[in-house]
Order: sequence, then C-alpha cells, then structure tokens
Amino acid sequence: MKNLVFLLFVMLSIPVTAQNVFSPGYVVTSEGDTIRGLILEKSDAEMSRRLIFKSSEDAEIQKHSVSSLSGFGFDSGREFGRRTVLPKPGKNEDTTYIFAKNLLRGQTDVFAGRHLQKRYPEIFIDNNSNNSSIHIYRTRDGLDLEEFLNSFYYSPKSLNNPQRVRFRENKLIRNIAAENETRSADFPVSMYSENIENELILLAGLPIDYSKNAIHFRGAVYFSRTNIERSPKFSFLSGMIYHHWERKEILIPGTLQYGEMNIKWQMINLMPIGIRIQCSSGNFRPYGYIGAGVALLRKTDVSLEGIMDTGDEISWRFLPTFNSGIGVKTKLGRHFLITELTPTRNNLFLNIGLSI
Repeated sequence: MKNLVFLLFVMLSIPVTAQNVFSPGYVVTSEGDTIRGLILEKSDAEMSRRLIFKSSEDAEIQKHSVSSLSGFGFDSGREFGRRTVLPKPGKNEDTTYIFAKNLLRGQTDVFAGRHLQKRYPEIFIDNNSNNSSIHIYRTRDGLDLEEFLNSFYYSPKSLNNPQRVRFRENKLIRNIAAENETRSADFPVSMYSENIENELILLAGLPIDYSKNAIHFRGAVYFSRTNIERSPKFSFLSGMIYHHWERKEILIPGTLQYGEMNIKWQMINLMPIGIRIQCSSGNFRPYGYIGAGVALLRKTDVSLEGIMDTGDEISWRFLPTFNSGIGVKTKLGRHFLITELTPTRNNLFLNIGLSI
C-alpha cells in the first residue's frame, strides 16, 4: 500500500498539457445584450462565479464574472442564469450571486447553483404561473420534500425565502417534472440532459517480477461513467477481472510424500462499484482508483499419497476483494492508451490497454 501511495503521488505530479475546449455559445450582458462566441467548457462549479469567453477563434480572451453578465449558454442546451444566493437564517452571511444551471422548464423552472467547496447545490425554483421564485437549500431539519412542494404550489406565502428542505436533487427534479407535464398545454416543458461520458477500458497485464516457471497474467474490462459537467475529476467504475496462474513444470519434491501441491488457479473478480480520481484534461492524464467486489476462485491441486500422484483435486471458493490501481491515459486521436500498475495479493502487475 505504501508503494501504491508513492506511485500515485509521482503520477499525479506529472505535468499535463491542458486542452482548452471552447464550445459555441453566447453570453447575456447585464444590460440584456446577447453576444455570440465561444465559451471555455468547465464543470458547473468552476463556471458558477466566472467564465472565459472569446468572440471568435482568433479573438482575445475575455473573463466575465457574475457582476458583468446576467447569463450565458452553450449551443448544446446547457444554460446558466445569474441568481441571488440569500443568507441562511441565523448565519452572518452576505448576499452573493451565482451562475445556476437550468435543469427544468415548464410551469416551474428549476436552476442549480453548484459550489467548488460545497457538496450540495443551491436550488432556485420559479413558478411561471404566478411569477414567484424561491431559493431552497438542503438540510436535515427542514421541510419534507412533499410538504414543501404542496406549500409551493398551493400556499407559497407560507414559505420562507430561503427555505430549508429535506430532499434529494434527483427526486425533486422528478416530482416537479411530473407536475410540469400536467400543465404542458400552457407551459412548454423541457428537461436538460447532462453530458455523461461513458468509457470502456480493456487491459492485459503481466507481473513485474515475471517468472519463467509459471504462466501468470491478468485481463480486465472496466466501464466508467463520468458526469463531466458536475465532477469531471471523479468517475464511477465497475468491471470484471480474470486472473490466471499455472505451473509450467510439475516437479514433486522427494520430501513431499503426503499432502497437496497447487499447480493452477484461476479467479474471476467482479467489481460492481469503484471510484476513480483523474486529471480531466491534457494529453497525459494520471488517475487512481479503488473499488470493492467479490471473486470466484478455482484451484487445481495435485494430491499426493506416498509420493504417488493420485490425481487432480479441484476446489471452488468465494472471496471478498479490494481493487486498486494507478495509471496514465495517453491520448491517441479519439482514444487513449492506458498504462496501469495494479497491486494484487500475489504480485504487482504492469497493464497495457486501450480506452474507447
């Protein structure tokens, strides 16, 4: 584990060549003027206070903050509006502003303002049927979600602004989207679909201290999902790993008259959940991951009785597993070459593969 931590530190220290991706979009000035151009794509939290804009490919870069713009958006449909973050009751905070991303439109519009240092976003909800708005934030001692929504639709004056609510963002969006559908004839509905990056990773590896006396290798298939708009540096990872070890020559020592000698084992390891931390840009992208799973181990042993080989004995066993690895993704056109070091209970493996 100490070696893994050291190697992870080394790889994360490798300089990367940043790739600034500017995408077509527009900005809306505080005076209401719309200017088309190119916007540097970053995570929601990174663009919650400022953004980088240029009117054309060769134009000078401009930096805008919440004080100079009322909103901006990409041609992909990813849109942000400037919203007021009100101080929470009982806290000595100043009123601030944030660029919040639009998630829903209809009778009720929903915007989420994300922070770099906070886990949960600020949620802003607009009721277009009566032109009212409310700012809610997640707490454990606030109103239940159903109670809040009932008050929001039928007695909005009973609510505070900002309002404490117990909710999960996905459930809030689903409930409001369902209500919007009932009023779709009066208010056209839309739901923004965030950009999820799916990645298939194929790896094959050999142990660092490979022995000529045995066949030893591993192969792995991983699938990752990254919400590049919310957290491009974190991915959810799942996968299946095959591990094989087998003696090339079976030599029974004269001192081993009774007992068993292992001559082969195979393991299929399923990792249903893991987390990967990665560099989100550049031609060289270091990463590291951890995950948990379960493995099915198949062992083949030679059973001895008085130096006589009485045949192979096969046994099966389930084992809990802990999976980890560090590596570097090297950009090759649209895909990535993967170089990874993977520690196991038996050896340290060097893996080579492809990300597609």
